Amino acid sequence: MALERYNQPMDMLAQSLHAVLRQPQPAALVALQEALLMEAAPSPERDRALELARHFHRYQIDLQTMLTARQYSELASWLDVTAVGLVAFEELMRGAATSLRDLLIATASEGAMVLGSRQYIKSWAVEVGPIHEEATWALREALWRLSEETQPDLAPAVRLEAMRRTLPQSLSQAPNSARAVVLGRLFQTLLLIRVSRLSTAQAACV
Repeated sequence: MALERYNQPMDMLAQSLHAVLRQPQPAALVALQEALLMEAAPSPERDRALELARHFHRYQIDLQTMLTARQYSELASWLDVTAVGLVAFEELMRGAATSLRDLLIATASEGAMVLGSRQYIKSWAVEVGPIHEEATWALREALWRLSEETQPDLAPAVRLEAMRRTLPQSLSQAPNSARAVVLGRLFQTLLLIRVSRLSTAQAACV
Protein backbone atom coordinates (compact mmCIF):
# COMPACT_ATOMS: atom_id res chain seq x y z
CA MET A 1 0.00 0.00 0.00
CA ALA A 2 1.23 3.46 -0.87
CA LEU A 3 1.10 4.95 2.60
CA GLU A 4 3.04 7.97 1.36
CA ARG A 5 -0.28 9.32 0.09
CA TYR A 6 -1.24 10.31 3.62
CA ASN A 7 -0.29 13.59 5.25
CA GLN A 8 3.17 13.47 6.83
CA PRO A 9 2.01 13.93 10.47
CA MET A 10 -0.19 10.86 10.16
CA ASP A 11 2.28 8.55 8.40
CA MET A 12 3.43 6.72 11.52
CA LEU A 13 -0.14 6.35 12.74
CA ALA A 14 -1.40 5.07 9.38
CA GLN A 15 1.44 2.57 9.08
CA SER A 16 1.01 1.21 12.60
CA LEU A 17 -2.75 0.85 12.15
CA HIS A 18 -2.17 -0.93 8.84
CA ALA A 19 0.06 -3.46 10.65
CA VAL A 20 -2.65 -4.10 13.26
CA LEU A 21 -5.16 -4.74 10.48
CA ARG A 22 -2.93 -7.08 8.49
CA GLN A 23 -1.50 -9.28 11.26
CA PRO A 24 -2.20 -8.08 14.77
CA GLN A 25 0.54 -8.95 17.24
CA PRO A 26 1.37 -7.38 20.62
CA ALA A 27 4.36 -5.61 19.03
CA ALA A 28 2.10 -4.06 16.38
CA LEU A 29 -0.22 -2.74 19.07
CA VAL A 30 2.74 -1.28 20.99
CA ALA A 31 3.74 0.53 17.79
CA LEU A 32 0.18 1.85 17.48
CA GLN A 33 0.26 3.06 21.07
CA GLU A 34 3.54 4.90 20.42
CA ALA A 35 2.12 6.45 17.24
CA LEU A 36 -1.00 7.64 19.07
CA LEU A 37 1.14 9.19 21.81
CA MET A 38 3.59 10.83 19.39
CA GLU A 39 1.43 11.86 16.44
CA ALA A 40 -1.92 12.73 17.98
CA ALA A 41 -2.66 15.74 20.16
CA PRO A 42 -4.29 15.03 23.54
CA SER A 43 -8.04 14.66 23.09
CA PRO A 44 -10.94 12.43 24.20
CA GLU A 45 -10.76 10.72 20.79
CA ARG A 46 -7.10 9.84 21.32
CA ASP A 47 -7.91 8.55 24.80
CA ARG A 48 -10.61 6.26 23.36
CA ALA A 49 -8.20 4.91 20.76
CA LEU A 50 -5.50 4.31 23.38
CA GLU A 51 -7.95 2.54 25.68
CA LEU A 52 -9.15 0.28 22.87
CA ALA A 53 -5.57 -0.54 21.82
CA ARG A 54 -4.74 -1.37 25.45
CA HIS A 55 -7.65 -3.82 25.72
CA PHE A 56 -6.73 -5.48 22.42
CA HIS A 57 -3.08 -5.74 23.50
CA ARG A 58 -4.09 -7.37 26.79
CA TYR A 59 -6.34 -9.79 24.91
CA GLN A 60 -3.49 -10.74 22.59
CA ILE A 61 -1.01 -11.21 25.45
CA ASP A 62 -3.46 -13.38 27.41
CA LEU A 63 -4.14 -15.57 24.36
CA GLN A 64 -0.45 -15.81 23.56
CA THR A 65 0.19 -17.07 27.09
CA MET A 66 -2.43 -19.81 26.79
CA LEU A 67 -1.97 -21.00 23.20
CA THR A 68 0.77 -22.92 21.47
CA ALA A 69 2.98 -20.98 19.07
CA ARG A 70 1.25 -22.66 16.13
CA GLN A 71 -2.24 -21.83 17.39
CA TYR A 72 -1.33 -18.20 17.97
CA SER A 73 0.25 -17.96 14.53
CA GLU A 74 -2.93 -19.37 12.99
CA LEU A 75 -5.01 -16.80 14.85
CA ALA A 76 -2.85 -13.97 13.51
CA SER A 77 -3.31 -15.27 9.96
CA TRP A 78 -7.09 -15.55 10.42
CA LEU A 79 -7.19 -11.89 11.49
CA ASP A 80 -5.45 -10.64 8.35
CA VAL A 81 -8.10 -8.32 6.89
CA THR A 82 -9.40 -8.91 3.39
CA ALA A 83 -8.91 -6.62 0.41
CA VAL A 84 -12.31 -5.10 1.18
CA GLY A 85 -11.09 -4.24 4.67
CA LEU A 86 -8.02 -2.52 3.27
CA VAL A 87 -10.21 -0.45 0.95
CA ALA A 88 -12.16 0.70 4.00
CA PHE A 89 -8.85 1.50 5.71
CA GLU A 90 -7.74 3.71 2.82
CA GLU A 91 -11.09 5.47 2.54
CA LEU A 92 -11.38 6.20 6.25
CA MET A 93 -7.78 7.39 6.59
CA ARG A 94 -8.37 9.78 3.68
CA GLY A 95 -11.51 11.08 5.37
CA ALA A 96 -13.84 9.59 2.76
CA ALA A 97 -17.51 9.27 3.68
CA THR A 98 -17.58 5.60 4.63
CA SER A 99 -20.60 4.70 6.74
CA LEU A 100 -19.60 3.57 10.24
CA ARG A 101 -22.90 1.73 10.47
CA ASP A 102 -22.16 -0.19 7.28
CA LEU A 103 -18.67 -1.04 8.55
CA LEU A 104 -20.03 -2.46 11.80
CA ILE A 105 -22.73 -4.38 9.95
CA ALA A 106 -20.04 -5.89 7.74
CA THR A 107 -18.09 -6.87 10.86
CA ALA A 108 -21.17 -8.52 12.36
CA SER A 109 -21.75 -10.40 9.11
CA GLU A 110 -18.13 -11.56 9.10
CA GLY A 111 -18.61 -12.81 12.64
CA ALA A 112 -21.70 -14.77 11.66
CA MET A 113 -19.81 -16.31 8.75
CA VAL A 114 -16.98 -17.36 11.06
CA LEU A 115 -19.37 -18.97 13.51
CA GLY A 116 -21.46 -20.63 10.83
CA SER A 117 -19.19 -21.83 8.07
CA ARG A 118 -15.46 -21.45 8.61
CA GLN A 119 -14.73 -25.06 9.37
CA TYR A 120 -11.02 -24.59 8.76
CA ILE A 121 -10.80 -22.79 12.10
CA LYS A 122 -9.75 -25.64 14.34
CA SER A 123 -10.97 -26.00 17.90
CA TRP A 124 -8.44 -25.31 20.63
CA ALA A 125 -8.00 -27.88 23.37
CA VAL A 126 -7.58 -25.14 25.95
CA GLU A 127 -9.98 -23.18 28.13
CA VAL A 128 -9.75 -19.47 27.36
CA GLY A 129 -13.37 -18.57 28.07
CA PRO A 130 -12.58 -15.99 30.79
CA ILE A 131 -10.16 -14.23 28.43
CA HIS A 132 -12.92 -13.96 25.83
CA GLU A 133 -15.39 -12.71 28.42
CA GLU A 134 -13.09 -9.90 29.53
CA ALA A 135 -12.51 -8.85 25.92
CA THR A 136 -16.26 -8.97 25.22
CA TRP A 137 -16.90 -6.69 28.19
CA ALA A 138 -14.43 -4.10 26.85
CA LEU A 139 -15.87 -4.33 23.33
CA ARG A 140 -19.42 -3.93 24.59
CA GLU A 141 -18.50 -0.64 26.26
CA ALA A 142 -16.53 0.52 23.22
CA LEU A 143 -19.48 -0.17 20.90
CA TRP A 144 -21.88 1.68 23.19
CA ARG A 145 -19.64 4.74 23.47
CA LEU A 146 -19.11 4.91 19.73
CA SER A 147 -22.86 4.62 19.16
CA GLU A 148 -23.50 7.43 21.65
CA GLU A 149 -21.02 9.67 19.84
CA THR A 150 -22.16 8.95 16.29
CA GLN A 151 -25.90 8.51 16.91
CA PRO A 152 -26.69 10.57 20.03
CA ASP A 153 -30.45 10.64 19.36
CA LEU A 154 -30.83 6.87 19.17
CA ALA A 155 -33.17 5.38 21.74
CA PRO A 156 -31.30 3.31 24.36
CA ALA A 157 -33.32 0.18 23.55
CA VAL A 158 -32.45 0.48 19.85
CA ARG A 159 -28.81 1.09 20.72
CA LEU A 160 -28.76 -2.00 22.94
CA GLU A 161 -30.30 -4.16 20.22
CA ALA A 162 -27.71 -2.99 17.68
CA MET A 163 -24.91 -3.78 20.13
CA ARG A 164 -26.36 -7.24 20.77
CA ARG A 165 -26.49 -7.96 17.03
CA THR A 166 -22.80 -7.16 16.77
CA LEU A 167 -21.93 -9.15 19.91
CA PRO A 168 -24.63 -11.85 20.02
CA GLN A 169 -25.23 -14.03 23.06
CA SER A 170 -24.63 -17.07 20.86
CA LEU A 171 -20.98 -16.06 20.63
CA SER A 172 -20.39 -17.41 24.14
CA GLN A 173 -21.35 -20.90 22.92
CA ALA A 174 -18.99 -20.86 19.92
CA PRO A 175 -15.65 -22.70 19.82
CA ASN A 176 -12.88 -20.69 21.43
CA SER A 177 -10.96 -20.34 18.19
CA ALA A 178 -13.97 -18.89 16.36
CA ARG A 179 -14.69 -16.52 19.25
CA ALA A 180 -11.13 -15.22 19.03
CA VAL A 181 -11.55 -14.43 15.33
CA VAL A 182 -14.85 -12.61 15.86
CA LEU A 183 -13.57 -10.59 18.82
CA GLY A 184 -10.24 -9.83 17.18
CA ARG A 185 -11.92 -8.61 13.99
CA LEU A 186 -14.20 -6.35 16.04
CA PHE A 187 -11.20 -4.88 17.88
CA GLN A 188 -9.60 -4.18 14.50
CA THR A 189 -12.73 -2.54 13.12
CA LEU A 190 -13.22 -0.30 16.14
CA LEU A 191 -9.56 0.74 16.08
CA LEU A 192 -9.91 1.58 12.38
CA ILE A 193 -12.92 3.77 13.15
CA ARG A 194 -11.30 5.46 16.15
CA VAL A 195 -8.02 6.26 14.42
CA SER A 196 -9.76 7.48 11.27
CA ARG A 197 -11.95 9.81 13.36
CA LEU A 198 -8.83 11.09 15.08
CA SER A 199 -7.10 11.60 11.74
CA THR A 200 -10.07 13.50 10.32
CA ALA A 201 -10.35 15.71 13.41
CA GLN A 202 -6.65 16.62 13.29
CA ALA A 203 -6.77 17.37 9.57
CA ALA A 204 -9.65 19.78 10.18
CA CYS A 205 -7.55 21.68 12.73
CA VAL A 206 -4.60 22.19 10.35
